[in-house]
Amino acid sequence: MLSIRSLGGDVQRTDPGGPSIQEYLYNDYIKSAPYIRSILDFFGDDIRTARISAINPGEKIGTHCDTFIGFQFGQVRLHVPVLTNDDAKMIIDGEESVWRAGEFWFGDFSKLHSAVNNGDTRRIHLILDVFVTDKLLTLFPDYFVQELDLNNVLFHKSALAITRDALERFECKFRCSAALLKGVFETDDGIDASYTGEIKIVENGELQLFLLGKPLFGLQPISDTQCKLKSWSMERIFEFKFTDNTVNGLFYEFHDGSVVTRVQLPVYKVMHNSCATVVEN
Repeated sequence: MLSIRSLGGDVQRTDPGGPSIQEYLYNDYIKSAPYIRSILDFFGDDIRTARISAINPGEKIGTHCDTFIGFQFGQVRLHVPVLTNDDAKMIIDGEESVWRAGEFWFGDFSKLHSAVNNGDTRRIHLILDVFVTDKLLTLFPDYFVQELDLNNVLFHKSALAITRDALERFECKFRCSAALLKGVFETDDGIDASYTGEIKIVENGELQLFLLGKPLFGLQPISDTQCKLKSWSMERIFEFKFTDNTVNGLFYEFHDGSVVTRVQLPVYKVMHNSCATVVEN
């Protein structure tokens, strides 16, 4: 796997990435591929990762499904076959197909899928992860868009450009269950049942979420009361409730199409004597 665009432009990052304090950037490999860059420029800032994947003759990728990939999660995975052969096949949800070089393919990789190369040459694909937008849908046939259940599609929203003073109203401290943090730490063994988190503005003027003094990801306002996670889709957002421009309610939302799971995170209200109490709204 060769990375062309990744979190921070790190050439070692060949994974799809996730919410972060970093942005997705191109690395120097793109300078050697002007035609590929011309394709990627269509998506502007709505492209997350760009990677080149190879399957050698006789090799296969076992059956699996990709998490948080699909219209219902606000981001899709696209393939552009670069070099391939008639015996290189993709199997998605039990359906087998051959993707030809130069074509642009979408697959529902949230379903079980695999790939096999039974040919004599390598199968090389350009793989893109992009946010779901109206512009993206112009690449699809009309019949596909008409059959798409738009009520279960998460369309991406760009971050609002707001002043530092406006950002300050989102600052708060809250209590978070360890159950919501599974996989954040190197190990889940021996961690406390809950932690105190903090949302605050950092030196570069961005809003970030901290846990145990460590920044986990940036938060970008998409409305007066909502923030999305930096470098991520609309699959997860934070909603804030305010009283006199002070946060008195915080909700962590998980979106799967039209299905929304909403978790309340108790916030700490700062008292005049510098103590704090938990607000259970």
